[in-house]
Amino acid sequence: MVTKISEESLLDMLDAAGYGISYWAVEAVIDEEARTYTVTPEEHPTEDRAPEPIVIPFDSIIGAFWTISDPDAEVKHLSRLTQSYVNQAVVDGEDGDIDAGHIDAHAADQIIQVAAFGEVVFG
Repeated sequence: MVTKISEESLLDMLDAAGYGISYWAVEAVIDEEARTYTVTPEEHPTEDRAPEPIVIPFDSIIGAFWTISDPDAEVKHLSRLTQSYVNQAVVDGEDGDIDAGHIDAHAADQIIQVAAFGEVVFG
């Protein structure tokens, strides 16, 4: 049974996210020391104002992953494919870690959006 997401698996997901979020974000920065992922959107997703960088703690990204893995989770606009990939990462995990190889750019994008906004707001 998977009980955690290792630092290596998390960084693999963030690497994929860098490709996945490129249609709505102009910059994404990983700060391993601060354990944050800072994303600057091209536009604010819900308001008519200039975007500001969004600092997402690694723990929020991990929490979003586990929320998506819950079959009863009600996350607006979440794709079933993303939920399938997340669940497969859990099922195929070994040594108490997920198999991050199942998290492609699209799934990583949605994980980041859920961590940042509580729902999928782009795409």
